[in-house]
Amino acid sequence: MNFYENVDLSEPIISRFDILLVLKDEVDTNNDIDLSRFVLNSHFKSHPLNKSNHNLIEEREYIDDEIEHIDIDLLRKYVNYARSKIRPKIQNIQEDNIIKIYNELRKESVLGGGISIVVRNLDSIIRISES
Repeated sequence: MNFYENVDLSEPIISRFDILLVLKDEVDTNNDIDLSRFVLNSHFKSHPLNKSNHNLIEEREYIDDEIEHIDIDLLRKYVNYARSKIRPKIQNIQEDNIIKIYNELRKESVLGGGISIVVRNLDSIIRISES
């Protein structure tokens, strides 16, 4: 199916998203089992009634102890600081690249019969570049 058939949204609605990704899901039993264990362990560990720090489900490859966790208060401070102090600006060289990318996307959308690229998409490119 094409993109429109998959998402069943109109072009004006689709143009409001900054990023659209089409993912193909391929079944891989071993990977699915590992992912399931990871998600379940994450859920069990974060549950308020869980008093222990050990994994409740056996894991083959993932070892939680190897991940360094950031304290939630420190993360909040960092996000608040970034919101109040960081003001990214696009440089001249980036302006040229953004114009080039926008024009190439518009050409491809016409030739490929895909989603029309509009000025709103240029705003998305700018926001992503600043990020």
